Amino acid sequence: MLTDTKNMSYANFNITFGKDDTPMLEYFIDVIFPAMTSGYKRSDRDGKTYYFFNEVKIIEIDNEYYLVGNFIKSTTYEVNTVVRNGNLVSDHNEVPTAPYSRFIVFLKNHRMIFIKNESSSPDIRSFQSILRQTLFNYIRIKNKQIEDKDKIIPVALVNVISMPISSELTDAFKNIKKITELRFKFCPLNADIGFSQLAENIKTDMKDLGSKNTYLSFTSPNIDKAQDMIKRSAGAAEFRVKAKDNEGNTQTIQTDKLINNQKISMTGDISHNNDKYLVSLAMKNDIMKQVSDENKKLYEKIKDKIAKLLQ
Repeated sequence: MLTDTKNMSYANFNITFGKDDTPMLEYFIDVIFPAMTSGYKRSDRDGKTYYFFNEVKIIEIDNEYYLVGNFIKSTTYEVNTVVRNGNLVSDHNEVPTAPYSRFIVFLKNHRMIFIKNESSSPDIRSFQSILRQTLFNYIRIKNKQIEDKDKIIPVALVNVISMPISSELTDAFKNIKKITELRFKFCPLNADIGFSQLAENIKTDMKDLGSKNTYLSFTSPNIDKAQDMIKRSAGAAEFRVKAKDNEGNTQTIQTDKLINNQKISMTGDISHNNDKYLVSLAMKNDIMKQVSDENKKLYEKIKDKIAKLLQ
């Protein structure tokens, strides 16, 4: 079997609930896990393409619990022409295909890794979109069955924030001569610690004001200091940099456009058999080890309940 190169990216599996921004672990057992194992499928406008989660389960590696599964894009590939005996001929056919990506969520700090099995596998932006729809659908159905309005499940706010790896960030800045603007987009976080005192203050003010998104801009910041702040903000805020390169051209660097893939070598398709290996690779990145005190408490609080979901 041939060895192939896969793309593994890092992100913050960030979900909060309701106006109080309740962290996702508080609703993990009753909402997130059952929603992701509900079999919900979301179709594209063409009616031929479906996205859904598959084989979602809890696993244990080195006494820690993880949420794992496949994110599938089920579609058809339309063939109109083929070559026969050296001649191009019409031959309409539809070939079914189901490219997928594998995800592993570190429940202790809700960091995650996302691995595309092939080039046509669904990306992390599609993952975020379908996760939102899956939770919305599950909560809507459940709330219809609840008679006591005080027990209504609040809306889930999903922000899966990509975390660029340091080497890619360094490469993106190597030809930058001047930054004209550095902008951060803040959203409610899963009991994470702000990456600066200002970020902590913004988080508090957002909650007081009932705001779910806030933007903060710095004009003409120092390049090295800006890079350092971006690295510290990984997973806690999205960023956008407007800059001029050494030739005077305008450049834009931002979270969802920056390549944040780690190339990994694997044999064959990704499966549950690779989970332990993938976790060990991810743990070499220091940011995957960081856990806030509040997240530690939440994790310990529901750890026994998570264990009951093991298969």
